[in-house]
Amino acid sequence: MGTGASSCAPGSRWARIEVTRATINDVARLAGVSRATVSLVLRGSSRVAEETEARVQAAIARLNYRPSHLASGLRSRRSHLIGLVVSSLTYPHHARIALGLEQSLEPHGLSVLVANSRQSVERERAHIERLRRYQADGVVITPLQIRPADARHLLDLRAEGFPMVTAYREIPGLEVDFVGVDTGDSIRQLVDHLAALGHQRIAFLAGGDESPIRAARIAAWHDAMLSCGLEPDPALVVTDALGPYSGEAAIRILLDRHLPFTAVIGSNDFFALGALRALHQAGRLVPHEVSVAGIGGFEPLMSPEKRLTTVVHDFEQVGRLAGELLLRRIAGPRQDKVERHIIPARLLPGETTAPPPARHSRVERH
Repeated sequence: MGTGASSCAPGSRWARIEVTRATINDVARLAGVSRATVSLVLRGSSRVAEETEARVQAAIARLNYRPSHLASGLRSRRSHLIGLVVSSLTYPHHARIALGLEQSLEPHGLSVLVANSRQSVERERAHIERLRRYQADGVVITPLQIRPADARHLLDLRAEGFPMVTAYREIPGLEVDFVGVDTGDSIRQLVDHLAALGHQRIAFLAGGDESPIRAARIAAWHDAMLSCGLEPDPALVVTDALGPYSGEAAIRILLDRHLPFTAVIGSNDFFALGALRALHQAGRLVPHEVSVAGIGGFEPLMSPEKRLTTVVHDFEQVGRLAGELLLRRIAGPRQDKVERHIIPARLLPGETTAPPPARHSRVERH
């Protein structure tokens, strides 16, 4: 009892330090230096003598002092936090964008906070408002596929001069830096690949989202078919509202139309993998009777039996470049035009595409 009382007795230099969180002033007093010297040590400055630095570090350890980054952020008007708002955490490409973004930002002392809008405009708005309220240094967003009229929250952010970069998807009329991939070129690469194998009836699973992006995908398929001298039959395009993973349902719709086709392109790898399952269930051999290809290059999702033919997008590079653009915007306002970067894709042929049945010497059934 006596020992405990003496350590907290009035006038003891340790009394206040033991019952409250240690401050930078406490460290300075214990080390016998100025507050400015402690700040220099905390910043790793070389201007402090080794002996003095050792005393300061000993005081920090003795007091278990933890600097308040919130307080320093308020003084500098920097939080050292970047928001990444994605439309869905279930998409693997968002994880890769986040990884690339971290690679760009962490060397500059910035941390990335990921927010998931879950395909909801209201959630996207709430996340943006929260990041602005907590003074995030900037934001990278993979926006929902919405009309400019529904993107008021992003247009307002842009009008404020808030550092922002869009990745993977663009909003028409939102004049901010953008990094993405060329899905249209990916579709053209796949049509060229299948046409070179001899396919003429190439179906396209375009997805059910009512958006300009879907229209652009269909236009790319249509133009690619024409450029290869093939007839782009609209009946071979499935646009029913099936959700992002419904390749199986899309194939069933296609089969119910009773139209001939020898190849299928999914607008992403999820659709292509669903198509593989549905074709197997329907007794259609891949690739002997029907070839299947996708877009994205999500290697962990490849079929264990056959490596999917796909067009690989480098989403980590999308994230890295988005981070570099954001850093430049944070460094200071610029009057030059916004930047738009498209990361090239590459065709990765697999075992799910082959010449159509008429060009096989025979079709093997297992």
